[in-house]
This record gives sequence, structure tokens and C-alpha cells, in this order.
Amino acid sequence: MLAWELAAFPAEDEPLWEEMEYLEYLDDTAPQDAHPRNTSPVSTSPVSTSPDATDPVSATSADLGGADAGDEEAGTVFAHSGTADVMPPGPVLAQLADRAWQNGLHRLDDDELTGFLQAANRLGAWAAALKLSAVSTVVARREAAARADRDWRPFEHVDDEIAVALTLTRWSAGNVLDLAVALDRLSLIREALAAGQIDERRAAVIADELSGLGDEHAAAVEASIVGKAPGQTTSELRAAARQAVIAADPAAAKRRKDKALKDARVQAFTEPAGTAGLSGRDLLPAGVLAADKNLTALAEAMKKSGATGTMDQLRACVYLHLLSGQPVETLLARAAPGAEPPGAEPPGAEPPGTGNPGPSHPSIGTPSPETTGTTRTGTTGTTSGTGATRSAGPADGTAGPADGTAGPADGTAGPADGTAGDSDCGHADMAPPGNSAPDNAPRLGLPALRGTVNLTMPLASWLGWSQAPGNVPGFGPVDADDARTLADLLTDHRTNRWCITLTDRAGQPIAHGCAKTGPGSRTARTNTPVDPRAGPMGAPEWIRSATITPLQTHDCTHPRETGAYQISPALRHLIQIRQATCSHPGCRWAATRCDMDHTIPYHLGGRSCECNISPVCRRHHATKQAPGWALTQDKPGSMTWTTPGGRSYTTAPTCYPA
Repeated sequence: MLAWELAAFPAEDEPLWEEMEYLEYLDDTAPQDAHPRNTSPVSTSPVSTSPDATDPVSATSADLGGADAGDEEAGTVFAHSGTADVMPPGPVLAQLADRAWQNGLHRLDDDELTGFLQAANRLGAWAAALKLSAVSTVVARREAAARADRDWRPFEHVDDEIAVALTLTRWSAGNVLDLAVALDRLSLIREALAAGQIDERRAAVIADELSGLGDEHAAAVEASIVGKAPGQTTSELRAAARQAVIAADPAAAKRRKDKALKDARVQAFTEPAGTAGLSGRDLLPAGVLAADKNLTALAEAMKKSGATGTMDQLRACVYLHLLSGQPVETLLARAAPGAEPPGAEPPGAEPPGTGNPGPSHPSIGTPSPETTGTTRTGTTGTTSGTGATRSAGPADGTAGPADGTAGPADGTAGPADGTAGDSDCGHADMAPPGNSAPDNAPRLGLPALRGTVNLTMPLASWLGWSQAPGNVPGFGPVDADDARTLADLLTDHRTNRWCITLTDRAGQPIAHGCAKTGPGSRTARTNTPVDPRAGPMGAPEWIRSATITPLQTHDCTHPRETGAYQISPALRHLIQIRQATCSHPGCRWAATRCDMDHTIPYHLGGRSCECNISPVCRRHHATKQAPGWALTQDKPGSMTWTTPGGRSYTTAPTCYPA
């Protein structure tokens, strides 16, 4: 064995065969005029000749931080032009990086630490290339099987297979799959990624920009940009790639744009700080620019009318105000001197929550006018080790929001005119109680609430005794203040239904019941906004009006089984409480918009019972039926999915905040 090869490993460790093969690969590909290699046994001092610092093959024992170099020299290989600083990614570089890491990165000087950082980045690119190659192989294997069997269903659900294997959303898994397939035709980019010259993000940018090109044009553009890609940021690389694409095939950009416009959408999502976002994607540029300028103009008008806050804050305020269906005039009226106090009713006005709820617009998937409320306690349950939960969600059979979106539904309008539905972004008194904001921030009032919203929160939080968060299935957690604010909006409507769910100490539901009445509207009685932290103003008689029914959790006794295929609305509601989202791993599609799927098909003897029914979204319903996939329900709500690759993944009933 060559001295420099042995020096790459601690004396006490036996080299792995894979690492030895990699060293042999380096030896076989070394230039003919490489520095003469020392074939003598490993010595405690460097070889007498000076190696070429740019040649990883010509490394000395000290350069590689060998066993005799001492721990303090383990990072010297990462110094500028050192062995590891120029070494391509692979098992040898990974071992050298691991040794330096285990020895403590604080021992490295700034130059060595920079070299280590760059080496880690190359290793990350190499690992990404490994992952994408594996994904590509899975895709090719499913495609070959589909052609042979003349059944394309397993191939159509390969993204679901990737999603459960990598614990990704289907959207993210689709992005990984698309990049893997794209690199099959972009061989230069794949090689650059495997060599650590570009990272996965740069590879994705190139694949994305070249997606509209044919193979011939794509190869030409790839060759023209790959050389400079390692020295460009993603934004610089995207601009260069787009320019090259337009030069190669001007019609490609239009084809890509037309395809993207078909995916136009609005997305609601949670932000890391506990706030939320709402954005439009893949929209027409002209429309976006016009809307953007309109937001700015309205924000400037608010500023002139006396509203406080930065332009960004005011623009955000206008954005929410208009999208929640409130008139433009109220933006300026509330900011003007002498404006009516917030919540003030004109003479003769009906109390909020009475009379005609006002016009609303129908929404696909929300046919029912009901909005359900459920309540759950965390630490104040009526029985030992249990808690009661309050959630506000769609009524039986209704379709709730998907992935955080809430569309208007006939009859489920927000507060009547004159309630907290009107907001003045610039009026200090219109801040939602319990939600603090900087003194110079515009105050957002409570918007009108239309459509169906499924809110779950601990009863202790609703009462103001706890700060435990609530949850909106398909959207995510909301802090206690925001949960109380949402609950306050829901109390304004007598058509809403309020329910109680008891949970075990782990937060899983064990019993449930719906109340005959709700807590009633607080704003209707006081005519002014009320601090949600104060808890409900009404007595808890509405809670005692609920009849609590135990859920089947282990050995099912089938108390609610029906002989028909369709289950009862009451059982549907219980299952939606037990599992608030689709039962497929990682899917957050709200159960209120899912199919009630028989785990064992009804026509094969499957029961119409809670031990054989679970919510499955339409996409994953088709996945279950694809050849190679299997689904079992080991106990009520415990679902095990098996992929065509033979791996199994289990999901459990929803775990509510306890």
C-alpha cells in the first residue's frame, strides 16, 4: 500500500474496502507526471520531496493529518490548497471531514474552517447526487414494470412512494422526482453535482429553466452554462440560464409560462414566527404588478389620512382587508379624525349575529351552510387523565378548508354588518385583543369570517387559563391568542355547532359529544371588541348540554356499525375528530374534504364501522387502489401503508394539544 494512502487513515483503524477502492481509483487516474510515490512503510515524518499541493494523490502523511500527525493537525488538510481543500467528494473526503469534526472544529483556524465548510458543501452535493440517482432508478423501475404490465397506476403514484420514504409532502417529493428525471437528460449537470462543483439548489435552477426545451436545445444550453455555474449565485445562474434558453428557443419561454398559468393558485401557510402567509402563485405578471401598485396607492392614502405604521405594514393591512371582503372606504374612514369608535352601531342597527347574514359566494367543496365548533380541554378535564377539546369545524358531511384554505360557502357568512368584521388598520382601538404589536404597527381588526373553518383548542386556553396552542387541520398550529380570536368570530353565528372531545394524556381523542347550544356571541352583548384572554362571557351550561360518547380505540365492539355502504353523519363526524387529516403519511388534507374510505373494501366484506373507515383524500384513495400498495387498519385510526417496495409506514389518530 502506498504511504500516502495509509496516511489517510488512523493507524488503529482498518481501512474500509470502499475507501481502498476509491484510493485505487485516484491512483489509476493520476497524471503520468505526478510526483513519485513513496512505497516505503509509513514514517513519522513527511517524505523528503515536496508534493504538488494541488494534486490530492501526491499528499503526505502530515498533509492528510495521519495517525502520526497528531489531533492538532487533523484539520491542516483543509487549509488553502491542502489535500482536502482540492479533493473531490467521496468516502475519503467524508472520513477526513468526520475526523476534523470529531476532533473539534474550534481547533481549526479561519482558513482551515473555510476549507472544511467548502468540503462539507461538496459532500452535500455528492450526497444529493446519490439520492437523485436512487430516485431516478425507482422511477425507471416503475416505468419498466408499467410498460410490461400495461398498468400505469403504480408509476403514477411513484411520487407518493418517494414522499413516504423521505418523509416529505407530496409536493416536495414531486420536486425531488422532477429534478431526478431532469438530470437523466442533463448529464453535464448531473456530473457537476456529483463532483461537488454545483449544489442541489443550482442543479434545480438549471433543470427548472431548461424544462421547456427539447432535448437538443437543452443539451446546447446546458453545455453553454455549466462551466460558469460553480461561480454563480442561484439568481445569477437563473438569469444566465433564462437568457440562454430564450436565445436557443424563444418559444420555449412562452410554453413554460402557459403551462405555469394553469397551476395558478393561492396558498395559505404558517410562518416560522407563528404568523401566517397568504400568497398568489403563477399569476399573470401584468395583473400582479397592477395589484401591487394598487396596494401601495391605498397604503399611501391611509398614511395621508393619519394611519400609523410603515408602508410594508400598511400594504399588508390593505391586502388582508380587501381579501376578507371589506370595502375600501372603511380603510380611510377609520383612519380619519373623528371616526366612529370601533364596533359602534348606527341607531336602529340589529345586534350582530341576527338578521340576514349578508351576501356570500358559493365555494366548490363547501356545500353545507354549517360551521362546526368543538372544544377540548387540556388540563381541566372532568375525568382523571383526560381533557376536553374545543374545535370549530365543518358540520357533518361538509367540506372544510384544504391545506389551510377557507372558501366562502352559502349561508356561512361572517359577522353581520357593524360587527368586528369592519377593521381599521390605522386605528389603535381596532387591534384584536390579546394580540400585541409594536406601537408603530398598524392595527388589524377582525375580518369577516366566511366559509368553513375547523378550529381545535384546549378548553383551558379558551377560558384564558392556559396558553396552549390551538390547531386548524390542513393549516397548522395557531397560538392561544389567535385561537381565541378565531373562536370569538365563530361565536357570532348561531348556526355554528360546538363540540367537546375528551383526550387521553397523550392528546389522542377517546370520547366526543356535540352541545345543543354554543357559548353565544360576546360582541353582540357588549357591542365592543372583547379581550379573548378573558375567556367566554357566558356560563358553561352549553358544555354540560353535550352528550359524551366513547370512541372505539382498541378492540372495536362496533356500536355504530351500519349494514349499508354509506356511514351515518354522526359516525362521519366522529371519524373526522379521531383523524383530522388524511390518513396517508405526511398528508395534511383536512378530513372534512376527504373520502370516508373502507380499509377493507365493502364489497369484500369490509365493515361500515369506525374500525374499518378512515379519511383518505382523493389522491391517496387512488394510491391505495394502485397495484403494489396496501393499507391495513390494525386498530381504529391506526393505519399502516405498504409501498410497492415493501416498506411499511404507520400513522396514528390525531394528537391534539394536551
